[in-house]
Amino acid sequence: MYRKDLDNYLKQRLPKAVFLYGEFDFFIHYYIQTISSLFKCDNPDIETSLFYASDYEKSQIATLLEQDSLFGGSSLVILKLDFALHKKFKENDINLFLKALERPSHNRLIIGLYNSKSDTTKYKHTSEIIVKFFQKSPLKDEAIHARFFTPKAWESLKFLQERANFLHLDISSHLLNALFETNNEDLSVSFNDLDKLAILNAPITLEDIQELSSNAGDMDLQKLILGLFLKKSVLDIYDYLLKEGKKDADILRGLERYFYQLFLFFAHIKTTGLMDAKEVLGYAPPKEIAENCAKNALRLKEAGYKRVFEIFRLWHIQSMQGQKELGFLYLTPIQKIINP
Repeated sequence: MYRKDLDNYLKQRLPKAVFLYGEFDFFIHYYIQTISSLFKCDNPDIETSLFYASDYEKSQIATLLEQDSLFGGSSLVILKLDFALHKKFKENDINLFLKALERPSHNRLIIGLYNSKSDTTKYKHTSEIIVKFFQKSPLKDEAIHARFFTPKAWESLKFLQERANFLHLDISSHLLNALFETNNEDLSVSFNDLDKLAILNAPITLEDIQELSSNAGDMDLQKLILGLFLKKSVLDIYDYLLKEGKKDADILRGLERYFYQLFLFFAHIKTTGLMDAKEVLGYAPPKEIAENCAKNALRLKEAGYKRVFEIFRLWHIQSMQGQKELGFLYLTPIQKIINP
């Protein structure tokens, strides 16, 4: 099943065994937390045992699932697995665990298989094997599996809005967008930031987001962008970002995203003669942000955008080849294109 199916399932009942996998680790982590909380609400005396790949022991896991806990209650076993698992894991282990759950008990199992970007073939093979055992299990629809895909931006924003509603957080949709963009559209970071903002117990402002966002480095990235347009010493700002632990690739991605956004404003204004931020971005940002984007967008002509994007392309290629700190090479040419 997919995430929507899993949400609907959990509203109606609780499974005995759950397998969570896919390309988006945040949802694997989130649903492990969510489902384990539901198990604990249903059975407050349930005892939780957590295993990572490094401490994976088949016999110990099977024993926990086969019998009642030491105190006569029930066991929840959570397996957070990755590709350090391959040295110990045998395909039939899953079958053993599911068979242990066939006996009458309140024991539960959650398996999260975190994504392997380095070996997608092995990841796919392992996840398919586990899914097969779940599908063949006599537990039937009490043994479920859910696959997660990287969400589109609107799906992430909808998810964040649901979280904000749950926290009774007074935050407008355009500020929720601002938070998401400040965090490089990282759903995990934005999700955690909502919890921090909820502590304020007051309507959220743009200043709150700028002050409390986990991605404080992005505020420094904004300083770098500002420096590019105001002819300031961008190399000093770039050097500061590196010393603060910001990665060269993250700086490049932030700049690419900003200049692409500027180009969308440029194209829209040139085509329509109007500055409609909602039409360009799909949402209405704060007025001062929209006006600043429009002003900066018109600082470059079409040829200028082509040259900037060509620099980004070269920067990206050389970065992939292992070269580092390329901003020292490329930021000054970009600044000269903006300020000829």
